Order: sequence, then structure tokens, then C-alpha cells
Amino acid sequence: MASNKNTLVLLALMLVVMLFGCSGDEEVAAAGTDEKVVVNEVYRGDLSAISQRGVLRIAGVKNDYAAELNRSGLPAVTYLDYADAFAKSLELTPVWSHYDDLSSALASADAGLSDLVMSNITVTETRRQRYKVDFSRPLMFVDEIIVGPREKVLQDYSEFAVTVDSSYLDTLSKTDYTLILLKGSTTEDEILDRISDEQDAVFTLMDDDLVAGLISSYPRLQTFGSLDQAREIGWAFRQQSPAFKEVLNQFLISSDLLFYPKEQRGWQQIKQSGVLRIATFNSPTTYYMTQGYHEGFEYDLLHMFAKQNGLEIRVMLVDNLEKLFSALAEGDVDIVAAGLRPTNERSATMQATDTYLYSKPFLLSKDDIENPIVALNPKSAYVESLLNMGYQVDGVPLSSSGSLAYRVMQGFYPSTVVNGHFAKLIAVVYPDVTLKPLSEEPLPHVWYHSKDDEFNQALNSFIKKEYRGKNYNILYKQYFEKVKAKNVPTEVVEGQPLSPYDDLFKKYADLYQYDWRLLAAQAFQESRFNAKATSHKGAKGLMQVMPRTGRSYGVTKLYDPEQSIIVASKHLRWLYDRFPTVKLSSEKLWFTLAAYNAGHGHIRDAMALARKRGLNDEIWEGNVEQAMLLLGDPKYYKQARYGYVRGEEPVAYVREIRERYRIYTHSH
Repeated sequence: MASNKNTLVLLALMLVVMLFGCSGDEEVAAAGTDEKVVVNEVYRGDLSAISQRGVLRIAGVKNDYAAELNRSGLPAVTYLDYADAFAKSLELTPVWSHYDDLSSALASADAGLSDLVMSNITVTETRRQRYKVDFSRPLMFVDEIIVGPREKVLQDYSEFAVTVDSSYLDTLSKTDYTLILLKGSTTEDEILDRISDEQDAVFTLMDDDLVAGLISSYPRLQTFGSLDQAREIGWAFRQQSPAFKEVLNQFLISSDLLFYPKEQRGWQQIKQSGVLRIATFNSPTTYYMTQGYHEGFEYDLLHMFAKQNGLEIRVMLVDNLEKLFSALAEGDVDIVAAGLRPTNERSATMQATDTYLYSKPFLLSKDDIENPIVALNPKSAYVESLLNMGYQVDGVPLSSSGSLAYRVMQGFYPSTVVNGHFAKLIAVVYPDVTLKPLSEEPLPHVWYHSKDDEFNQALNSFIKKEYRGKNYNILYKQYFEKVKAKNVPTEVVEGQPLSPYDDLFKKYADLYQYDWRLLAAQAFQESRFNAKATSHKGAKGLMQVMPRTGRSYGVTKLYDPEQSIIVASKHLRWLYDRFPTVKLSSEKLWFTLAAYNAGHGHIRDAMALARKRGLNDEIWEGNVEQAMLLLGDPKYYKQARYGYVRGEEPVAYVREIRERYRIYTHSH
């Protein structure tokens, strides 16, 4: 009986992966040869069987946005790069298949449709047995935290909402809690939305690092401690694959992807590990994430340095100067980069690079006050100079310049000091802000690292080579000079094609239930109908699709107009379904477009903020778009799950496409 049951389970799992995997067989060239291999061929085996075919089949989860948050400094987008690198280290061609949920991805391994399953996978014995998979060494460890409504009591018989394939079921099976099982594709956001809206007390379990990023968006929810601790996170592959397991673990060790103790490292150790560890702030002038990708002047500049030296980057986010310097002193990171001024006190314990950026300091205040008290972190480089200028300084420990700027604008403090680049950005959010220059000359900014002359020489050589060069100037303009909005065309000739691609727009818009004229208006906004366009972020083609997004839909030829439209249409449909609480389909279109531009996580942040401010979170114009603009303000982005975003960009994006769409509908 048990044997028949297991057979039925296996058949069901194979049916799932056939339904949700990539349809049809695909031929690609094996690495280093012209020989074509069928990548969707069903086969199992260890490393030798995989190597014979020249292809490493990697299974992922479609749009795994929950993993975009920095999990120990390593979001899922970085895993994608490492998985590709692992394949290439074996001289194999990486070929991706993306599944609707983790269960289907895990089932694909024993079904013979994949060799490696890549995601943030909690290691459980149930998964080993159900999906017949083994796991890599731990990439990290997490605690499982109880989340539920405020002012509710956690009882022995309380209800817990989790997905039907969740690793949390192993933990909950040891309790008497009642389970509410949700479909496997339900996201963390959707679970928290549900328990936040429930009138009765419903709880859930969530990994501690995800809770840290999510809970601030749900004022009705709180944490209730942990149910389990130090759960392992790893990658999965078929059982009885000892050779594959060995090379995978060796790769993870050499790539510094595994969990390791703190360590202060010199340049030789950094190069041997292949990873540069950075600590910085989440702010518009340092680091933030858009659509799962890293951005920010500090990040991009150090990423350039890392790339030139064959290094990957791991980012650790902190929220004040004390934590920044502590991360370096305790060996969590190799370098701190946050627009820091050089001081004798800092240079006594850390080593400073040469200057990579100059800016004038400004006294920021809400009103034009004569000689106001200045709020500063006691570790700020501006304290001594302000005192010498006769100002009274109010020391605020555990703060950053961004958080103090927000508190000044809210009336908590009379004034603070910000650098000129941050001053320019905050003046956009608060046009009435008072900014008084404190120096006639721009002042230097440096990076700090643990004392190591060889590392310092490498950094200074890079700065000398790149400072005010072509690449540096591109970054400077991108982050510190105003981005001009694209112009809306004023004339469309009735009866004439809107573009050379009208037939393709009509074909795929109809297939995915989308107005072809809206798709055309979006294509003009993205690329001016230029199928060969490439953005500075790496978006490609007619619809400016990011390579990662293309791969998730099985498409790599992004300069092919038809392939670009296919990916965009599928992705728009997927984004459209991410806003179930927006009831009007006409409104949901604008949310979808904004999400295409900025990532649906930032849009959900804006919806949550709109609710908090008494705005309608189901209406874009005048409501959620207003909240979107506020996410450039430290007051709000520091409380948002996805942090800082240039909110004016998706707002302008939607407004200009909507206007162009209106013109197109009148003429075609």
C-alpha cells in the first residue's frame, strides 16, 4: 500500500513539473562545442551523467521577490549569478527553468528535469523524503518567528496560515496549533495581508530576516518570539549524487557563499575569497534596490572596483555610524562606504583611502533660524568644525545624517548637517527646506577599511584611474544630477502605424488580455521603438527587459522584438495579478505599469503608506502615486520593506504612458 502511495505521489510530482516547467524541448549548444543537446530531456544521474551532456539544468522559482531582501547581504539576484558561475566552473552551459512555486522546482530534480534547485531553501527532512533531494552545506541560518495581530493572545489552539508546501509545517507539526493551508504560490506579502485583515486571531511563521524587512509595513501586526532557531538554508539536488554534492560544496566554499565567522581580512585574503564585503546605509546617495538589483553611487563605484579585481560584492546594510564602524572593527565587512569625511580619530583605528568624492556641507533646517542648535551623531566628522564655528551641538547617538534630516523636517530638531549631494535630493522632496552652506570649498569623502597597506594601494590606484573619468562621470550624473523625464510625442498620424511592431503588439496583447495600444505606448516610453536599445542598468531591447527577467520566462534573445514583447506581455500579466486588492481593472493597469518600472515591492510599499496616510490604496492617481513620491523621504523609506526608491520615476512613467495611450486611443 505504501509503495502504491509513493508511486502516485511521484507521478503527481512529475505531472506538476510538466505543467509548470518550460514547455517543449529546447536545443542549445553544449559548452565548448557546436553539438546541440536537448535540455528538457528527462535524465537522472550524478556528475558524470550531467557532464556528458554539457548542460547544467538549474531550476528556480518564478519572480522570487521574497528573496530580493538582503538575506545576510546576499539577495536572490546574486544567487543567480553564482549558479551560472558554478555551471561554468564545470565547463557546462547553464540552462534555467522557472517554476511557479518551490514544490514544483524541488520535484523537478528527481523527475529528471533539473540538476540543481536554486533558491533560499530551508533544509527539512520532509523535503528530503518527499522530493528525494539532498542539500548543500548551509548558506546561512535563520530563526522562525511568529507573526500575528497586535493585542491578540497566542493560545495553544491558535490558527496559523502557511503554504501547503511550507518548511514551517515541520515546526508546526510539533504543536497543537490549527493550520490554515494556502496554495504554494502564495507570497509572504499575501500571507501578511491576509492575517492583517482577519478579524479573528490568525498567525503565521516567517524567517527572521524576512520579518525584519516586512513587519514595518503592517502596523496591525507584531512578532511573538520564535518557534525554532538556526534553521539551515541551502540549495537542493538529486539524492545519490555524491560527486555533484562534493563539487557544489567546494564551489560554495571557494566563493565565500557559506556562513563563516567574523574576520578582519587583508587584500590577499579578500582576493583569495573572491568576495568584497561592504557596509553602507540604505539611502539615495549610497545604496538601494530597484527590481531586485543593487543601485547607488557608493555601491556602483565599489562594484566597478570589485569587477576590475575579479571580486563579487556582498552588502551589509546598517542604519547608523556606530553600527557602520562596528561592522568593520568586528570583521563583518572589509570596507565601509557611506560618504564619510576623514578625521584623525577615525584614522587612528581605520585606514582611509584617497578622496573619491567632494561635496560642500550644508546646514539643513526647516525654517530660517539664526544660529540654531545642530543635531549630530557624536561620531560625525562635522562636530568639531561646528563647535569651532560657534554652533551648539546636540549629540544624537545611533543616528545617520539621513535619519537626522528627516527628524529636522518633522520638527524634532532645529537643524543638522548634510553633504551637498544629499541636500540636493532632499530639496526635491522638501522644496521649502532651508540650506545654508558651511564651507566655500567642497570637502573630501573617503572609504575606510581595516589597516592594510596593500588593500589601500589597490583602492587608491582605482580611485586615481577612475576619478572624473568617463565611467565615474556617468555614475555621478546618474545619481547626483536631475534625471530628465522623457517627452510625450505630441503628434500621431491617424491611419498610419504607430510603430513597425504594431502586428506583434496586437498578437501578444490579445493573447495576454492587454490593450495593444497601451503596449505600444509603453514600448515608446521604454525604447522609442528602438529594438537594439540598451540602458545603463543593462535592460535590453524594445521593451527594455532585464536579462534576469528574460531568463525567468525562458527568453535570452532580448534584442529580438518579438521575444522582447513576449517577455513584457507575460511579465505585465504576472504583475497585474500581484494586486488582487485593487478591484477596478482600469486602476490595476496603472499599478502594473508602475511595478514594471520600479518593481512591485516598491509599489506595495507605496500602497501600505497610502493606507497609513488615509489615502485610497486602490486608486493610483492622487493617492498611491502621492505615497510613491514620499518614498524618497527618509521618514518613509526607512520604514518601508524595500527601502528607498526614486518615486518620481514610476510616477512620471505612468503619467506619460497614460497620456500617450490616450492619444493612441483617439487615433487608432
